[in-house]
This record gives sequence, structure tokens and C-alpha cells, in this order.
Amino acid sequence: MKKSILTIYLTCLLTVLFGFTNLRALAANGYTLHITIDHPQDSVLQLCHYYGRPGLVNIDTTIHIKPGAKASVTLRSNKRLVGGLYMLLFKNKRSQMEIILNNGDELTLHYDFDKPIETVEISGTQECKAYVEYQRFILPFNNQFRQLDEDRKKAKTKADSARVKEQGKKLNAALEGYRDAYADKNPTSFMTKLFRASKYKEIPESIIGNQEKQDAFIREHIWDGFDFNDERLANTPFLENKLSTYLSVLPQVPDSINATSDELLSRMKNAHELYKVTIDWMVKSQENVKARFGDDCFIYVVEKYYLNGKADWVNDSTRNSYMKKIALLSRNVIGVQAADFTIKNDKDQTVSLKSIYGAHAYTLLIFWSPTCNHCTDEVPLLDSAVASLAKDMVIVGVDAHGEGPEWKKWIAEHSFKAKWIHLYDPERKASYVSDYSVYTTPVLYLLDRKGTIIGKRIMHNNLKETLDDLASGNKKK
Repeated sequence: MKKSILTIYLTCLLTVLFGFTNLRALAANGYTLHITIDHPQDSVLQLCHYYGRPGLVNIDTTIHIKPGAKASVTLRSNKRLVGGLYMLLFKNKRSQMEIILNNGDELTLHYDFDKPIETVEISGTQECKAYVEYQRFILPFNNQFRQLDEDRKKAKTKADSARVKEQGKKLNAALEGYRDAYADKNPTSFMTKLFRASKYKEIPESIIGNQEKQDAFIREHIWDGFDFNDERLANTPFLENKLSTYLSVLPQVPDSINATSDELLSRMKNAHELYKVTIDWMVKSQENVKARFGDDCFIYVVEKYYLNGKADWVNDSTRNSYMKKIALLSRNVIGVQAADFTIKNDKDQTVSLKSIYGAHAYTLLIFWSPTCNHCTDEVPLLDSAVASLAKDMVIVGVDAHGEGPEWKKWIAEHSFKAKWIHLYDPERKASYVSDYSVYTTPVLYLLDRKGTIIGKRIMHNNLKETLDDLASGNKKK
């Protein structure tokens, strides 16, 4: 939850928006923007909007601007607009003009190519005028926040850090004062909604350092003030950060994550775009999650939302692709029996996986390649990690890509501290690639004495934590 002063400033700059009246629902769909630019350079003007996170914009319209004393263009669409925070920016140029654009808006803007915020004159809606005033208000804060961020990095003593922190508090207080004053006068405006939705409640000093209490506090308050019925909040730069933070403070077990995800989505059911962005984010964020429970949450959200018609924006091709993927992943999720295979060891003796895991409390199965740099870095680290544990554990290293001679050579040139059994499949008869989703390397699984998969996507740096979690869970049972 700790953020640099610069990050806080940029978040403030990007998430301030304005009111929305019921009369706008009666307006025609789309938008019309009449734009006049003084002293333009040869460039491409882009109308863009945020989509859940900063740095990611969807481009709605582009138009070529020729150099000269003045350029006048009109951007127009008759398609329904979700609305939210939009940008007028020039390709390859950092400066931009941010506007609040709602369905049916017609705006007129006039500004200088090099100084859009400082020079803009805008007419059309009161909320856009207010937004310009706010941008101008915070513009002088820019250099101050950047300087404070540099001072924070250079701080050598506690006194230096305390001084930077105090200066940051003063600047933030000035910004908060402006927002609070606006919100008091305009309690139902969209700008007020965004102030509230993007805000993080400050963690009380009394629980700082107690991770469990901090996480509980964040879970309780992170959605304070968030209007789950306003889909325009999807087109803002802070939504995905909130979702990511929320996920990180949940108990990291599938039942908790799945149930909480369902509850959150149920609150968004009347805001289609918000619902859509959140489901898509959940699918993508869980697709390659590095956690002991592996792909359980990914399979759950895909099956519940992508495959049963609740995600009407997903086309048949994408849906079929996910169906095939989860069919494969379902073979090797936590709690299922590990698929057996019989191949050869590095001495060309035939060995079955079942004969190995039945003889040890834990079997760490790793599919790796001698031509994969990440693998050749991980194997020695994993070896040391296992050797340091007082556990009845064996590592089964499998040649993932049929690189037998090179694989044998690498093994012969390296020493191992832990107990290893090296296996390969020179005749390419085994089906472990599909059974264990070995499409990238390394891929790791943890098995118990019965061959049940009890861990997945493990690496050397989270192996001990995984074993501790398992031990803790067994004690609770």
C-alpha cells in the first residue's frame, strides 16, 4: 500500500472527474468535439480513454493535424458512449488534454499545442469547465511532487525522511481540501464519485506493522465510496489497481477468492462496462497466477462467467479456446491424482512416477530444459532449498523437451546436494506434456505419498512457505 509521492500525485491528476445529470440520458448517442489548436505541429491527434488502469488507453478516434498557425477539426461519433475519463493527445508528445466525455456531449475546445492545460478554453458542459479549473489548480503541484519524490530517494537520515513526509502531507492536504470543498457543493456529481472511488482510507497508526490487521482493514474499506452502479468507473486509471490490491489482502485460498469475486461482481451487475472489465481482469490475472493453489481460481471464473453466457462480449473462438485450456488444466489442479508415466532415468533404466512418490513423504516434480536459462538458474537454487529442509523429499527432474544428450551432459557437469531422480523420454511415448501443462518451463508440482497434487507453480523461494502452509492446514484439520 505504500506509494511514492509522485504516484499519489499522478493518481490524483488522473482520477478527477465531473457531474452527470439525468438530462444527458435524453441526448443523442455519441459525441461531438469541435477543437481548435493554435500553433500545431505535424502530428496525429488521438481521442483515447482509460480502461481500468493507467498507461493503458483504448483509441476511439485519430486524425492527422497539419502544421500551421491554427488547425480546426471536429471529432464526431453517433455510437453510444460509456463515458468516463478521456484524453486528447498528440502522438509522440507527452502533453495531453484530459476531458470528461459523456454520452451525448458536444464540447468546444480551443488550446495551444504546447500548453493544452494552461491555455484551454472550453464550453459545452459545466463539469468540463470545472475539470479544467481543477487541472489548472494542480498543475503547479507537479514539480513539487516530483521534487519530493527525488528528495525521498536521496534521504539519508530519519530526519530527512520525516521532513519529506511532512511536506508531502501538506501538499496532499491542499489537494484534499480542494476535492472536499467540491464534493460538499456537488455531492452527486461524477467528479465526487471519482474522488471517493479512487481514494484509499489511511491505515490507522495503531495497526501499522500488524499485517493481518492491516489486510483486514484494507478489505473492509477499499471499496468505501465506490459507486458500483456507474459503469463510467471502468474508463478510469485506478480500477485494476484497486482490484489487485483487494485480491492481495484476501486469504490466499480458492474458496475465499472465488466467493469474494462472486460477491464483488454481483454488486456490478447493473453497470455492464464495469462488470465486463472486472471479469476480464479476473480471468487474465488468474490465468498465470504463481500460487500453491495453481489454476483453481482461473478455472472457476472461466467456467462461471465465460462459458455459461454471463460474458456476452466473449466470442465463440475465445470461448472455445478457454474451454480447451481448462479441460487440460483440470487434469492437474490441487487435490487431483497426479497422472502416472513410465520413462527412463539418466542410466536408461525404466522408472514410473508412481514408484517414486510412494516411497517419499513429498515428491517435487520439475519439468525443465537445459536450454532454458530460467531453468538452469532455478535447478541449482531448488536443489539448495530442498537440501536445507529436514524433509523426506525427492526431486524428480524431467527433460521437458526431449533434449536427451544435452540434458544428460548438463546433469553430468553439475553436482546436487538434495536427492534427485533424473528422468527423460527418448522414445517420446509419455503424455506428461499435456497431463501436466508443460508448455513453458520450468513447471513444478508438489505431490504427497499418495500421489495427490498438493502444490503447483512452486519455485525455490516459496517452497518452504508452501510446506509451512500445508503443515498449518493439516494441524487445523
